[in-house]
Amino acid sequence: MTGDVVPAVAVDGMRVDYQMSWNPFAAGSLTVEADIVNTGNVRLVLDGTVRAQGSSAPIVADDAARQELLPGDRRAVSIPLRSVWPLIVASAELQVAPTVVTPDGGEAVDLEPVTATATAAAVPWSQLLVVLGTALVLSALLAGRSRSRSRVAALVRQAKEEGRREGARPGRAEGVTANADDR
Repeated sequence: MTGDVVPAVAVDGMRVDYQMSWNPFAAGSLTVEADIVNTGNVRLVLDGTVRAQGSSAPIVADDAARQELLPGDRRAVSIPLRSVWPLIVASAELQVAPTVVTPDGGEAVDLEPVTATATAAAVPWSQLLVVLGTALVLSALLAGRSRSRSRVAALVRQAKEEGRREGARPGRAEGVTANADDR
């Protein structure tokens, strides 16, 4: 082989899809899909990671076969990430750091990692429903408590008023009892 060794890699069409958990106390998952293209003139061994909110996963699983890209090859990858919380927007970073496979006796060539990012909507619907439900229950309890206090206060006022009226009747002095005929 003659000529210069020019390794290059590109990330094409990166997409992120967030799948929320309907359990409000569990995180969802994020799936990152992309095409990795060898745009250079030498074979590459695919390597790299995907990261989102502290979770990470390798592009090629540790127990998978070695993934080589020949010049001009394109490889579609789909990497799931677990334990990603819905924070309105979920952003993922894909970093491709391939190893250059040089012809026998060739110089080692360094290739800078290529990074791509993408985002997806991750609205926390189940958590929002829990907060809304809790707010409704609390407001109903507080409204019921307020109504109960109002009813008790009205009954107390009514009892006091009846007591005043009863005490204001003529012939109702202390210690004096009325005959059955006076009523």
